[in-house]
Amino acid sequence: MILLIGNHRVHVEMAQKLVHHLSQAEFDLPHDVFIDFLNMRIFGKVQGFYVAEFPLWQLGCLLQENWLEEDVLNCLAKLLYFRASVTTTNTSQVFLYPPTNFFTDAHQSFFSTPRQYSAELLALCEHIRIAPKCEIGFNICLNNHFSAYYHGATCYADLKHGDSLHQPHTSDILEIFQWIFSGVMDDEHIPWCVKTELGAHQGMGNGGDGSCGIASHNFSERQVDTSIPHWSGPTLHTF
Repeated sequence: MILLIGNHRVHVEMAQKLVHHLSQAEFDLPHDVFIDFLNMRIFGKVQGFYVAEFPLWQLGCLLQENWLEEDVLNCLAKLLYFRASVTTTNTSQVFLYPPTNFFTDAHQSFFSTPRQYSAELLALCEHIRIAPKCEIGFNICLNNHFSAYYHGATCYADLKHGDSLHQPHTSDILEIFQWIFSGVMDDEHIPWCVKTELGAHQGMGNGGDGSCGIASHNFSERQVDTSIPHWSGPTLHTF
């Protein structure tokens, strides 16, 4: 029993912090929803997301932003996709937000011999074929660091890039993006350059040392909803 408790100490502590946070008055969580949450097992799986499945205790990584688990980031992306879908009135112009394995999959397909689309890439291209004026955002994780990319209706010439460490964009990102969507996007809708937008810098005394996941998600979130504030280290507690 002692060994079991020791092995799960981190999980229990994260769950306790999550419960404490949800119980605060400013969170204003309905009482019946809070009680239902308390009755759940901390190792029970988060439900309702096709892209990810993870234990409830991992939601605690959202509180301190020391490191955002990749599955949690993918669920945030799916929630943003749902929100954008229910608010749009133009069915030909939709927002797509594939999970983080999108670029890994695309990179592997691009450098395979012969080049071949995976089932996931084919499904994504079919979405774009139906809605050719779509906007697409995605996060990639390289060397344990998240960065964001966005291609939207306001300026098709650019593939926008955001990185909370102000690192350069991935060298082959544009070529891969052009290859994937060359058959489903009109030529004028395919970007021909990468435009880096410098936002708040994480760390270096600015705060938010481990917040690259939240900052990356915030980059795409702001493209969809301009009322969302910019992420920054000093204000990380609000995200």
